Amino acid sequence: MTKLHELTSMGAQKMTRQKTSGTSLIELLVVIVVFLVGILAFVQIFPQGLNTLRVTRNNTLANSLARSEMQRIQGQSNQVAELIAPVTYVGGTTAFISINTSANFNDLLPPVDDTATNTGRLTSDGQVLIGGTPSGPWQKLSGSNVFSRIIGEGRPVPAPRRVGTDQGGLMQLMFAPIYYFRDAATGVQPVNRAALLVYGNDMVGRNAGPPGNPNDPRTNDSLFIYVDGEDAEDPPFADQDQIWIGSLRDGSGTVIPKSYRIQFSFNYDEGGTVRQYDVIVVVDPSDTTIATQVGNYFVVSLQQLVGKSGIFGSAAFVPSQYRNADGGSIRVQRVFQELAPSDTWNVSDPFQYKVVSSNLGSVLMSPYGFRYNVRTIRGATVPLRANVDYTVYDWRIIRDEFRVPLTGYGSMKLTVNSIRPLSGSGPDGLPNRGLGGADGSLWTPNQDGVNGSQDFILQDVETGGIIVGNGSGANSAYVVDKSNSVITFRDVDGNSANGITAFVAFATGNSATPWVIDNANPIDLRGRALRALYMATAEVSVQVSKAATQYRVAVPGGPGSLQSAEAYAGGSNGWGAPNRIYFPRMDAGQRVIIGEIWTDNGPLLDQEFRISEGVETGGTELPFIELPSNLNFTENNYAVRRVRGSSVRVRVLWNPQNFQLGTDQVDNFRRLVTWAQSWRRIETESFLAGARN
Repeated sequence: MTKLHELTSMGAQKMTRQKTSGTSLIELLVVIVVFLVGILAFVQIFPQGLNTLRVTRNNTLANSLARSEMQRIQGQSNQVAELIAPVTYVGGTTAFISINTSANFNDLLPPVDDTATNTGRLTSDGQVLIGGTPSGPWQKLSGSNVFSRIIGEGRPVPAPRRVGTDQGGLMQLMFAPIYYFRDAATGVQPVNRAALLVYGNDMVGRNAGPPGNPNDPRTNDSLFIYVDGEDAEDPPFADQDQIWIGSLRDGSGTVIPKSYRIQFSFNYDEGGTVRQYDVIVVVDPSDTTIATQVGNYFVVSLQQLVGKSGIFGSAAFVPSQYRNADGGSIRVQRVFQELAPSDTWNVSDPFQYKVVSSNLGSVLMSPYGFRYNVRTIRGATVPLRANVDYTVYDWRIIRDEFRVPLTGYGSMKLTVNSIRPLSGSGPDGLPNRGLGGADGSLWTPNQDGVNGSQDFILQDVETGGIIVGNGSGANSAYVVDKSNSVITFRDVDGNSANGITAFVAFATGNSATPWVIDNANPIDLRGRALRALYMATAEVSVQVSKAATQYRVAVPGGPGSLQSAEAYAGGSNGWGAPNRIYFPRMDAGQRVIIGEIWTDNGPLLDQEFRISEGVETGGTELPFIELPSNLNFTENNYAVRRVRGSSVRVRVLWNPQNFQLGTDQVDNFRRLVTWAQSWRRIETESFLAGARN
């Protein structure tokens, strides 16, 4: 019994110990608190780490976009523009007005509404007010779109080929989409809104008196003659600076009236201070107050041309204050005539073109311009060039060019990570209106042929047409996964024997039916060069900047007179340091090669310099190149010669932040300014030594 009792007691004690050996609630709470503190401390690492990953990913994407664009430019270096300049916009149509030489490449904010108080205003629908007038959406007047005027992009007229129902030399502009406004009645752009200008080679100039026999049948149609006003004793413009331009004639010798793009510098007396101005004007042959036909020559009065140029703004031009033109600055190019898409080419006129696909930048040159030659200064002949001035529609539209592989062409990954869909919104919280916006200027057909603003356009570079797709319908040749930016191709005719086929929509130039889909003749996409146009989900832009191919050494009256593509040797006209070469603000940061710099200690030949980012603090607000203080210019008027731009820059801007527009216009502008402080940028540079000669 005793043993049994002992055993029973031991068992009871064991059971008691088992019941009492647990974890109390207080202990559990303590453990939970300790874990939470540790976990929270650990979790705090993640936002910073995730932000680092996000920044790294965006930097990688920006570098990829910049390299891709630079490679595209280098692959088309024979077509690179002479200059890319900042612009001034006005009115609700955001039309290009003039080159703005006072803008800087780092200016990213839109202009203010009231310059006296430096107050900006932005409406609830994103319109920037300038002088109380809506002047366009803030995206078009700020950021990368400040620098968007392309000057002198060109190449020899391409060989003719079949494009839709027409035939000609197709030139695809490098930085399209572009601004273009077609008049519904005429089928061409109106004269007062001519955002696109096409012109030929520089004509050969010489200084001499008027030709002895203006009716001489041997008149050179590639030549112009500058006549100083002192030598112009007879009508039509006696005592006025003028140029005589050899006219284009048809096979029977009849003159074909043409407009001319004329650029020159002149001196103007402003109350005792003589200032130098640059002007670029297109002369219409119908304006007889400026020009007139004399035999085989088109004669233009430079003095009258200045009066009609509008270069002085609202101030009146006073003819007696005009001093003289700089004969060495004159450039003359024959302007191509624009035809409506339905018009017929003139066999006697190689200077004609048509705009194939409106804002998409496909320009069709006359088939008679191919193999047409013009004369040079040494009497040799060179092929006719087509040079184009235009304004980039929006640098935020990514131009992704690629060739469809001959094999393994099922899908293609685009450069960006994701594409902004029509159902999305912009950084200001407003709904995304697609690539074309609400004004219809960049509307293209969808897979069903319905014209409208799209969030993705696939263009055939060879024809300028639109590949029908971006959906799952029977006519669609591709589907876009916008979340992952992947294009998957589909064979529209279902016959694998003839490759992967697609239907193409061609522009008609008819506002009622702007596009027509060629369902009868599908094309094979294998090996085809395509251009994808889209916007990234984030606010991203890929922008190109270029120094002028050639700079003219000018002698302006003051810093405010220095124009685009000009350089000034300090001290040569009473201002600036005698060891500095000044450039317009728009050229800050660019690289140039200077062929000759003559100093007190001898010449510097073929030297490369980078123009300063900053400006002189002594009252001259211009960027400059500075030589050592002991290297002053010898003969200021002739110390600097042969200045050429040598750099092409690609800048990728992106902003990961957002802001919200409200009803307070001043507060909206402040929010935009705060948001703009979050711009990130990646820049790459290449050296093309002027890009072309």
